[in-house]
Amino acid sequence: MPPPVIPATSGHRAMRGRTLRGKDIMANALRHWGVVPLIPLIALGYWQGNGASAEAVRATESLGAGNPPSTLLSESRIITPPFSLGKLHSGSAWSAAPGGYILPASCSALAMELQRRGVEVRELLEDIRLYVELYPGLSEESGKNRLSSPKSGIPRRERLMVPAGSYVLPPQQPLGPWLARWLDPDSPQNLLRQFPDLSGNPVNPPYPIWRVLERVPLWTGPPPLLPEQRRPLQPITEALLFRPDGTISQGFQGTPARIVDWLDGEHFLQVKEGKLWKVEARTGQAELFANPESIARSLRAAKEIPASLVQRWSTATSFRFTPDHSGFLFEVGDELAIGYFNGRPARVLTRSGGRKEHVTFSPDGQSLAFVRGGNLFAVDIVSGAERQLTHDGGGDILNGKADWVYEEEIFLRNGRAYWWSPDGQQIAFLRFDDSPVRRFTITRFEGTYGEVERYPYPKAGEANPHVRIGVVSVRGGKPRWLDLPPEYPPANTLIVRVGWRPLIMAKPQNPPAPQPPATPEAIPNPPPPREAPPSSDRFWSTHGLYAYVQNRTQTWLDLLVWEAPDQPPRRLLRETTAAWVEDAGPPHFLPDGSFLFLSERSGWKHLYHYAADGRYLRRITHGTWEIQDVLRVDPDRQRIYFTARWTSPTGVDFCSATFDGKVELLSEKGKTHQITLAPQGSLYIDRWSDPYTPHQQVLAEIGRGTIRRLDTNPVRERERFRFGKHERVRIPLADGFILEGAITYPP
Repeated sequence: MPPPVIPATSGHRAMRGRTLRGKDIMANALRHWGVVPLIPLIALGYWQGNGASAEAVRATESLGAGNPPSTLLSESRIITPPFSLGKLHSGSAWSAAPGGYILPASCSALAMELQRRGVEVRELLEDIRLYVELYPGLSEESGKNRLSSPKSGIPRRERLMVPAGSYVLPPQQPLGPWLARWLDPDSPQNLLRQFPDLSGNPVNPPYPIWRVLERVPLWTGPPPLLPEQRRPLQPITEALLFRPDGTISQGFQGTPARIVDWLDGEHFLQVKEGKLWKVEARTGQAELFANPESIARSLRAAKEIPASLVQRWSTATSFRFTPDHSGFLFEVGDELAIGYFNGRPARVLTRSGGRKEHVTFSPDGQSLAFVRGGNLFAVDIVSGAERQLTHDGGGDILNGKADWVYEEEIFLRNGRAYWWSPDGQQIAFLRFDDSPVRRFTITRFEGTYGEVERYPYPKAGEANPHVRIGVVSVRGGKPRWLDLPPEYPPANTLIVRVGWRPLIMAKPQNPPAPQPPATPEAIPNPPPPREAPPSSDRFWSTHGLYAYVQNRTQTWLDLLVWEAPDQPPRRLLRETTAAWVEDAGPPHFLPDGSFLFLSERSGWKHLYHYAADGRYLRRITHGTWEIQDVLRVDPDRQRIYFTARWTSPTGVDFCSATFDGKVELLSEKGKTHQITLAPQGSLYIDRWSDPYTPHQQVLAEIGRGTIRRLDTNPVRERERFRFGKHERVRIPLADGFILEGAITYPP
């Protein structure tokens, strides 16, 4: 609760009467704080004769009711006001700041003093460019009375980058009107004139307080605890960390900033103050992206959308965006609908009923695909026409949706089993036939009688589902089946990845000479490619399909490609091991038809370069470290961007490599980095942490490093608890391998 407030109407006489009537209340409040009242009066909320805010009145009433104040007022800072009670301060160059005030981190003493007076103070957690007003400094003054002085100089206005760690005084708070009196350099009540030690720097120029001239969303958090609020550090107990049901109730990761998605190479979406904003990445300047009024207008235009959904989505901050981010997908019962951020009328796209699973947009945003009842469907967003693309689904047959064993073991709990072509006109999908698979029975005991469920569930050594690859046009027509050659019998074959690839679009210039294999093991080279006959399908003249195919024991993995739907596939390579081969990620095809392939053949996951016909060309990266993920391949600059465990086996680094194998570290070593590249350009968001630092986020640029801090995430909760010493150790094993470990000691 803020300090006691004496509301006022207008005029000196009314104010004086209210002051006298409130004298005893104020004196008692100050004694409650342990402060000897020099003058038991702090007239707050009185602004140029206007009435006090509702918050101020409630604060006074609460105090009169005997509720204890929650803030503290330091005895050394009681001000004896030598001014008329009817006119606190006039002629100020400052009025209440539209966007509040900024105090530098060096003014921590002033920030604490303002907190003791009941002012809401926040810590800025991001670097952000703001439009501010600055003064050159406080004017010189003489004599014992420091509350009257000549003007402090002409202010200037400019946009400046305000660093994280600064203090923010929000404008919308009960004591907002008083901030101008306490902080205006020309005000007789200016705190830095009365108490120069609060500034943290010499009082004369520059004046440390900036006035924010526009309302902008800021990413802020609570400031450090006041010294008098600190308590002995608490131990971390099981009761603190876990609820009775076993879920975690207390963590120490903070509340990281919610950066939702990149819009383009220079802007991203971020949630601030409960709304979704479009943010200029380099400066932090923002404009509202998801306007509740515009969304509500869009949804109300469709009569089928109930008021409850209008309310829900108009205030939402998490959406399923269309590819161009102009709208979002949502459900109205079992039907699919699209709303728009600019107020354009929403549309309910389907009216066929039934549960729709694995819904996705086409890359061009013109169509939707989904699975219902084991069949694949497509919807034209413009016309609303719904087409059923497969017709044999249901029971043991699933089209575009993985069965239990594939979803759980192959696709890692991602049940979608279809893939859009780059132009959005065709869909490749898997058809699962579970008729050979025996059923596993599960009894559920919920309810009075319970239920019995039976799933196709292959035990070890039992029959797996039979899987086929199909391709179908979103305009309809019969699927075309890309059957495998006889050496891949359905009962012993796994199709673990499917994707589209460009066919050769340009002849390579000065192709590099093939190099010897990276390891002694043989890397098979398939026969020269056959010329694919002309295809009636225009799309297949520019794109083809690829698949990773494995035997059931997964001791080898073949990369197969199709140049035409009516032609058998070619094998570009076979990856083998005595143990098992993992799917290391998709191949990265280059304009000349060659491709980059991740492999663990050396014991470490590294990149290898293959020609378009599958000939091995070179090993790009090597060493006793491994690549985690390939994020981007830039064929024009012949550079690859990836995350790897390059400097430490317990961290993740952001690196780049040239096609000839020169690796460069782009991030700070010794930390774990999660990188999100902008869709184009050189910017990226780096979310990093280490064993001693909770997640922080920065905007960085390739070749330049950090541009702007997005979230310092100080996690003030950690200041209340006692932590044990954390030590990293390395344990050598008998075979020479170094095992990484950590010891956390009791506090």
